[in-house]
Amino acid sequence: MKITEVSRQTGISTETLRYYDRIGLMPAIKRDQDGIRYYEQNDVEWISLVKALLEEGISQEILLEFVSLEKQHQPGKETVIEEMCTCLLQHKDHIDHLLDCLHEKIQNG
Repeated sequence: MKITEVSRQTGISTETLRYYDRIGLMPAIKRDQDGIRYYEQNDVEWISLVKALLEEGISQEILLEFVSLEKQHQPGKETVIEEMCTCLLQHKDHIDHLLDCLHEKIQNG
């Protein structure tokens, strides 16, 4: 699918998709003979995951490290995944605390 369709599906602007591709945050996106990007469904799934991880506080640097290890088939990606999981769990704990505070406000008026 073309970049405009990916943009519609993911809610990420075409400029941002090009930027992610340029900095190496994407797997190898296929291009046609004119250099136009062509996205597969698994690319769209990856883009959606990247968007969600970034929204939840995972840094671009950590994601770039993961993509680099994945592309080069090097060991260490499990460590990066664990780092992302730790970050997400900390974020979850913070959200759980905020929810508890809000529930307490409801109960106490």
